[in-house]
Amino acid sequence: MNKQVYLFELDSVRKSDEEITIGQKALYDEIVVNGNTVVLTYNQLVDSRAFFSLLNDRDYYESLIALCKEGRIRVSQYGDLRTISQYILSTIGDDKQFIYSALPLKYSQKRLTALVKRSLMYSDLSEIHNFYVGDNRTDAERRDLFIEVVDGKTAETSLSDDEMREILKNLYWLLSTVLRLSAMHEIYIPPKDPGEYADLRFHNILSAVMRLSRPEDPLFKPAIDLLMTLHCYKNNNDNRSVYIREIKDSASDKDGINVLMYAEAIVNLCYNYACEISICNISKHYNTDELTGGGDMPTFSEDFFLRLSQDWNGGKNLDARYSFEETNFFKAYVKSKDLPRLADALRLTQYDPGSKKTVIESSTPRYEYRLKEQRRSHKRRSMGLIIKRILASLLCVLFACIFAMFFQGLQDLVDGENIIKIMLDMKSLRHSLILTLGFLFVTEFVTTILTRIFPGLVSLGEALGGMGRLIADGLAILWAKARVHINSNATRVDYKEELSEGAHINYVASPELKSYIDYCKDAGVKVPDSAPIKIADVNDATVVHKLSRLEELFHYRFGVAYKSKYNMMLADPVIGGENEYYPYERIIHTSGKDGVVMVTVHNDKYVLLRQYRHALGRVQYAFPRGFAEIGEEPEYTAIRELQEEISAVITKKPVLLGRLAPDSGLSSIRVYVYKVEVDSYEVQSGHEGIIDCVEVPADGFASWLKENEGDVLKDDGFTLGACTLL
Repeated sequence: MNKQVYLFELDSVRKSDEEITIGQKALYDEIVVNGNTVVLTYNQLVDSRAFFSLLNDRDYYESLIALCKEGRIRVSQYGDLRTISQYILSTIGDDKQFIYSALPLKYSQKRLTALVKRSLMYSDLSEIHNFYVGDNRTDAERRDLFIEVVDGKTAETSLSDDEMREILKNLYWLLSTVLRLSAMHEIYIPPKDPGEYADLRFHNILSAVMRLSRPEDPLFKPAIDLLMTLHCYKNNNDNRSVYIREIKDSASDKDGINVLMYAEAIVNLCYNYACEISICNISKHYNTDELTGGGDMPTFSEDFFLRLSQDWNGGKNLDARYSFEETNFFKAYVKSKDLPRLADALRLTQYDPGSKKTVIESSTPRYEYRLKEQRRSHKRRSMGLIIKRILASLLCVLFACIFAMFFQGLQDLVDGENIIKIMLDMKSLRHSLILTLGFLFVTEFVTTILTRIFPGLVSLGEALGGMGRLIADGLAILWAKARVHINSNATRVDYKEELSEGAHINYVASPELKSYIDYCKDAGVKVPDSAPIKIADVNDATVVHKLSRLEELFHYRFGVAYKSKYNMMLADPVIGGENEYYPYERIIHTSGKDGVVMVTVHNDKYVLLRQYRHALGRVQYAFPRGFAEIGEEPEYTAIRELQEEISAVITKKPVLLGRLAPDSGLSSIRVYVYKVEVDSYEVQSGHEGIIDCVEVPADGFASWLKENEGDVLKDDGFTLGACTLL
């Protein structure tokens, strides 16, 4: 029986010419030699230098599409991502730092990623076409498309105009391919239910690898020690990009570059194991129960170290295989003479049509289970059909010969002349030529009709034209040898996994709701059990489905509605109301820290700013205030804010007066109130809307608050609250 397989060799990070050739050979051999179905992940297909380069070849492109239609190549859905288009869109976000392995695209190029997003969302490639062709677009506009934004700072690109055009051209053809494949719903297999691999995610696989030992490998332990120090590992993060980025950031003198690259190789392998396990009914080279058993892992350790050795390849060509920097540089893969033709794979698979449907019984076998028998059966079926077609062709030719001899005999009887005389006579030659052409036409017509009556037969034209191809294909199948990965550990090779039914995708959560789910995992939504308001559990897929339905029915908006470097607006899904759940808005400070208000005193007078407030559209009198930076204590925040806003000279320790919750109906922000005496100050006019300031004597402050100042308001809640504490 044939199996469904996942190929590590097609990982998107394997981008050197040698690795691409190896990956394409593995793809060819699994389909042609083993008769298996290769299942690709979104990442393998979209963010791969191999496919990105080869899809520009029309022959390769059409063969890939045809193999997908035939069921020889499938694409696995993941989570709630139904198509390849949705996968690319999921990698693009304001706060995402997705590392693209092969696409000439960087997350920091905000306008370029926005263009990709628009192209996919609206199935419209005209805009990106205009940019690379040059219609109605200037060089300056094209260069602006490649500007990078990192930590709020912009940087110009160093690419030339020709390089930018080439990148846009490559992206254009990739996106056109993605849109076509996204419309082919038959190529996708459903995602596995996350509950089936809850304990076998990326960080779980990495933890299992850390239990392994390999004393003879000088790089293994240092790389493992490095990985164990990463914050993403300690936080059970399952995003490969985060690990790669942190490995790069953790580089120090004590860690050699080889150790960093070896650590990346381990991360890549673990990521591939996690991908393989997350796909329905994949035949693996190891027994998965070893990963959760806590004991020895004979088949997994054998497979892991064999793959690691193959991937590391003795440390050859490391710079081309392990890159720590994103780049727009793209070098197309030049086909080597060793690269198998996907068109040949498509043709050879036609000889075993039964293998295009994976035989899924009550369980999923291990890859090595009855592998030799599987190959022999696949080869036997293919050769059987080839022999039948050859025999059918020979039968057709034999029929044609008998047909020709019959008509020639009739002609001889009619003419009553010697055949040699006929051949020497030019008139007879013309007559014979016409007769032969008529014979061929009649034979082709008759054999074509016979093929409709007897499907096993072929027409004369097919017999003459296809005989050589059939013989060549038969020899190719007979001599084919698989160049695929094999685990030589035969421990419990008959091990089988339970069949996965797959998880039907009932909904697609909005980006705001997805961001909220991530926020709940990272920061948590803390509501006391005694509180009358209960927030829905967004870790429950059933709940998320209901929330998505309410968004569509009543235009509710749940999740992270807005986020900046200062504030984040949440629409919490609260339990209750007419429709079971309803959104309840609140604003939190992005840093998670509280703010401060400073009752500023200079020479026994209170110093208040006259400041324009954008939210009100008016001017207010108010004490200086501000938010704490990450890791900053409130007292130091008070000092820093006064120095920034009025260049205050402070010699006495600020005195804490208490805390305020100025807008508890909307905002979760609480502020510390300090009394701060300053020796001198200088107003920074223009800073954050500051116009100037006023000094009010302490003994007349209460009466001053009641006085009317025209269009300058004295109703600042922070200030009035601070006065109460004062």
